[in-house]
Order: sequence, then C-alpha cells, then structure tokens
Amino acid sequence: MRLAELPRGVSRRQKRRENQAAAPRGLASSQELSRPQTIKPVKLDPQEIRLSEVALPPNEFNLVEDHLRELPTQESLLHTCIRPMRQAEMVLLRKGWEENPEVRPSLIHDIDNENILHLAQTSPPVLRSDIGREAEISFLARYMDVPGGRWLRVGYKTQILDVILGYRLNETTTENVVTVKAPSELTPVTLRLAYRITPPEDLDMRLVLWPEKTPLGLMDLSAGGLKFYHDIMLSFSKHQLLNLALLSGVQKLVLEARVVRSEDVRDIKGKLKGATSVTFTQSDETASQQYIRFLTEVYRHLLARRSGLGKK
Repeated sequence: MRLAELPRGVSRRQKRRENQAAAPRGLASSQELSRPQTIKPVKLDPQEIRLSEVALPPNEFNLVEDHLRELPTQESLLHTCIRPMRQAEMVLLRKGWEENPEVRPSLIHDIDNENILHLAQTSPPVLRSDIGREAEISFLARYMDVPGGRWLRVGYKTQILDVILGYRLNETTTENVVTVKAPSELTPVTLRLAYRITPPEDLDMRLVLWPEKTPLGLMDLSAGGLKFYHDIMLSFSKHQLLNLALLSGVQKLVLEARVVRSEDVRDIKGKLKGATSVTFTQSDETASQQYIRFLTEVYRHLLARRSGLGKK
C-alpha cells in the first residue's frame, strides 16, 4: 500500500526533511536588519535556572586566572610548545566581520632545518588560496612553574607559507600539511578571538530562527559564529543562509549567518538531536558591534562568577 503520492522508496520523513532543507529559513527583511538594536545579557531568577538538554562541550574559562599571572620564560614556552606532535589550534584571520576567526585543530608534524613548522592539515582545510593570509597559531599546555601547575594557552601570528599534499614524514607515512614560520616569541592569545563561550546557566540566552521564531538550543558562541542544536527533523544544508535572533529578556539581536556544517548529537537523555555550526556573514556593522559587546559582557560575567564577585 502506498501513501499519498510519494515516489517509491521515499519515506514521509525523508520527503519532509528534503522540503525543509529546500525552504528558505529565517530570512528577515532588510528593514528588520537595519533597525538599531541593543542587547545585554539578562540574569535568570535562581528559581528559573534550567539545565541544558544537551551535554555542552568543555570550555577553558578556568584558565583565565592563570593567564593573569606572570608568564613562564620564553625559553620554557618555546621548549614546551614547539616540538613534534604538539597539538595546535589555527585561526585564519579574515577581513571585516569575518575577521573574527574559526578555530581549526591541528598539530606539529615536523620542524625542518629552516625553522619551518609543518602542521597537520585542518578541517575545514586550509586552501592554496589561503597562502599568504595571516593566521594565529596557539598552543595549550601545562606548566609546573607554580604549585600544582597551571594550564596556559599561548600563541603567535604568522602567514601561511604553503599547503603541501603528501608531505613525507618518514619512509612509510605521508600527510597533507600546512607550513608556517616557527615563532621567536609566544604570548597569551586574545581570549575573545580564540575561545568559544558555553552559555552560562544563570543567564537568559536563547536562540531562534528569525522571523519564524523556531526555538534552537544554543550550544556555544564565539566572535566568529555559533553552534546550536535542534530537532532532528530540522535540516540545514551547507552554505545555507540563515537569520538568527539572539534573545535575552525582552531584547533581540538579529544576526546573519551561513551554515558551515551539521552533525547528529545525543542529549544527556540519549535522544538524537541535530547540531549545526554557522559563521557570521554580518553586513551591518552596528549589529556586529552589538554582538561583540554582548559576548564581552557574558565573558565578564563568567570571570566575575569564577572570582566570587558574581555570587549573591
């Protein structure tokens, strides 16, 4: 027995997901986007604090106090970070609003005689068209220069020198690599640029598709984009343009974004959800500035809460 007029081999669920993916989502009017907007994070009443339905990714805000102390010597930093198999994070810096970065995990495969680092190719990959672009390379490591040790993220800015396919690491192994100059000095990276913020449970931070107001679950956000979870029946295709509204209290900020990737995740109850990452494509400089101010306020709130100043 066939239902309705669906082609053979096509389920209703599959057809619905295809229709949702093809439909334009969250496209607000130019008048809506150009309207002046101001938003600040609003605290939730303690009785209203709600636990997230999805296990959120770890963050590194517990490192902030360690960054405020005096750094180890440059000799110690370079010896610890600049060596084969050390994990690294690469950030390609872009112009305008997109100057806010996307963090790409990598590691040091090799250091040649000319002091050039051969880094593992990233995902998404660094392209040959990126050669010459500025990048920030950072490293997270533990230092035992204080009682109990401390974790620090330090880095430096450089340019992409080359993208090499099939670089030979040894007699049996080749890898695709990205080459950059090794640093002469390492400094603390700018937290706002390199770190993703997990929404604090005591702040009212909500995300919806705009103007439909379809609720989305905010997983993490950074200066360059954000990640949200959603019902598995919702589908977003790569490069799809979205308008998202960030809500806090009665305030709203509409942000233009483009889908980078989608994946399936499970919440803490084991229920399957969709998770989508987007990068901002903001054309309105005022909205961009408002978002950065909002992100900064959230970050300050986290610092105050950690130091005890945010407790009542």
